[in-house]
Amino acid sequence: MNASAPVDLTAIVVTWNSAAHVAACLDSIERAGAESRLRMETIVVDNASADGTAALVRARFPRACVVESPRNVGFGAGANLGLARARGLQILLLNPDAALEPGALVALRQRLADDPRLACVGPRYLRPDGGCERAGRRFPSVGAAIVDGTILERWLRRAAVMRSYYMDGAAAGAPADWLHGACLLFRQAALQQVSGFDPGYFMYAEELDLQWRLRRRGWRCAEAPAAMVRHHGGASADQDPEARARNFFRSRYRFAAACWGRPFAVGLRIYVATTDLARLAEEAVKLAVRPNRQARRRNARQIARLAAWQWLGWRR
Repeated sequence: MNASAPVDLTAIVVTWNSAAHVAACLDSIERAGAESRLRMETIVVDNASADGTAALVRARFPRACVVESPRNVGFGAGANLGLARARGLQILLLNPDAALEPGALVALRQRLADDPRLACVGPRYLRPDGGCERAGRRFPSVGAAIVDGTILERWLRRAAVMRSYYMDGAAAGAPADWLHGACLLFRQAALQQVSGFDPGYFMYAEELDLQWRLRRRGWRCAEAPAAMVRHHGGASADQDPEARARNFFRSRYRFAAACWGRPFAVGLRIYVATTDLARLAEEAVKLAVRPNRQARRRNARQIARLAAWQWLGWRR
């Protein structure tokens, strides 16, 4: 943290080609600050955007501090750049495609203040389709790690192991192990204890790993049901679906190694690589018997490239 006088809260937004969404995000932060009458600062960390995100923020939000990374270092490392400059006693991490609804920040701060054991709190998310999603999750079991995001999820998404992981059917007040999220409010002191995010997670699972490490230090997390955040979802990741898949699995293997050991992580990678070959064979059959061959060929090429990466290029 900086040696200068602290403020109540620092909002950190990590961007990458986020010009289409970031203005609504920063507008919501400014409204929330005025509503709650906090001493606030906003830090935007731009991961070498090519769409003018940094210039847009400087022009429309002159009070925000813009930190430009010379390359895309990912979310966790980008957030750490913001944390290094933050003066807030509380840290709000908000995705650029998310916006605070009225009263959300007040509700988040109140929930954090209610329990000194909490390292972070999260809201409920309003999806573009009008649905509402809770942030809470259980820490993944070995079974969830094998099913989630793999070919088995087609048949086992409603199985007990996945229902437990996603807290499907859990009571509204049931405690969560960690919070996935486009919006998380942290105690700065808790983040300092674990030195922020592990920069080895480029995208996906960085908040899972962070909260797993916080739990090992005795901290907890909680949902604030009264806090609502509107979340577009996937605004950065959807720009490159193949990179999204590689980042997802690379992070999965890193967390598996930390949680269950490297031999399990290697076995998980071999399993996923093998199932990718099965998916490729399935696409070949569909290509032979169904129309829309152009889309099928494109999908098959993507699966083939992912399978090759799983077997040969996972370190890159």
